[in-house]
Amino acid sequence: MKTMSWRERADRLPHVGPDFAIASASAALVVVDMQYMFADRDYGVGKLLETYPEFGRYYFDNVDAKVVPNNQRLIELFRKHDLPIVWLAAAGRHPGAWDCCRLISGRDPKMQSDSGLVTTGFFHRSTDSHIVEAVAPRNDEMLILKQSYGAFNSTGIDSTLRNLGVDTVFVTGLVTNGCVEETATGAADRSYKTTIVEDACTTFDENGHEATLIRFATLFGRVMTTEEVVRDLENDVEEKSPGIAA
Repeated sequence: MKTMSWRERADRLPHVGPDFAIASASAALVVVDMQYMFADRDYGVGKLLETYPEFGRYYFDNVDAKVVPNNQRLIELFRKHDLPIVWLAAAGRHPGAWDCCRLISGRDPKMQSDSGLVTTGFFHRSTDSHIVEAVAPRNDEMLILKQSYGAFNSTGIDSTLRNLGVDTVFVTGLVTNGCVEETATGAADRSYKTTIVEDACTTFDENGHEATLIRFATLFGRVMTTEEVVRDLENDVEEKSPGIAA
């Protein structure tokens, strides 16, 4: 018996979310938590997942094969067309991370115990919050530190995007059913035309990844592949570019 894809399963459900067209002129890319804590095999969550080898392999194989290269492609696209990119990183501004969600930062001792690390520094502003070099922002690009899963709950990203004239956001990064989902639903809840880029994010198992995609596609916004985003944005830019007079 053939297993249905997540899209086929989603198509069987009522779709009550918004429908909208791509608008490149008012679009921004939001790259979630592509930081050493979550994106490096030999650090932070990478060390933690050594005790969960099946999930670690799935997660980092996807990070290396899909998430990093697809984010690189999207970053290049947005830079090419001078469209805004916002990087997010989970990091407390206070040395003790007292400004972070207590339910999140309270996980730190358990992560230390499981991973054998002296400290995970899970929500401290440090190397942990640096974006990995492969997808890092330039000096003149925006990095916002957040103290919660969803960026709209603990940062000024909403006013930042509105000041930039953005009403359309594409969300990528780590992890799909955590900070990516919370940030994307937060954007949709504030009337942004929101898309999760399905092959530019991942989580620890396929079920968790696909559950988020189904939920988001049926309730909150759109789910697209990197290829689809590149195609539609390029087409929209081309259609709205003034013609060259003969």
